[in-house]
Amino acid sequence: MDDTRRLILKIHGTGLVLLGLANALVSTAGAITGAGPMGFLQAQKIGHVGLLQAYLLAALIGAVLLIGSRQPRPVLFDWIGATAHLSILVVYVMYWDLFPRLAPGFEAIRSVALVHIACVLLEGYAIFGRRRVSRQVALAS
Repeated sequence: MDDTRRLILKIHGTGLVLLGLANALVSTAGAITGAGPMGFLQAQKIGHVGLLQAYLLAALIGAVLLIGSRQPRPVLFDWIGATAHLSILVVYVMYWDLFPRLAPGFEAIRSVALVHIACVLLEGYAIFGRRRVSRQVALAS
């Protein structure tokens, strides 16, 4: 099971690093130029402040997951991945009705909640999945 955990952490970590950095760049470009999918941030600088922090923290969490994939007890890092997505889902629940009012097309952002739910489920599988070592030890006894 540790091999599966490590693979999940590598995929999850790589995705978070890439998406976090890409979104940081896109949001910054929108805040500076007013163009692109986040062009509305030029008029809402405080939104860029929050998003930039969140995106850079996502990239950092991704780096932590990648480091964790090489540690002796990778399951501890699966907890980090799962709780990172759970914290985002709390915000989705609290502000579910806000997204459609932000800008045209922002109703679609609600569908991103499914990605976070999928990541929580995947990390949950890694956390609570059966351990082959335990079964082998039980069989050897």
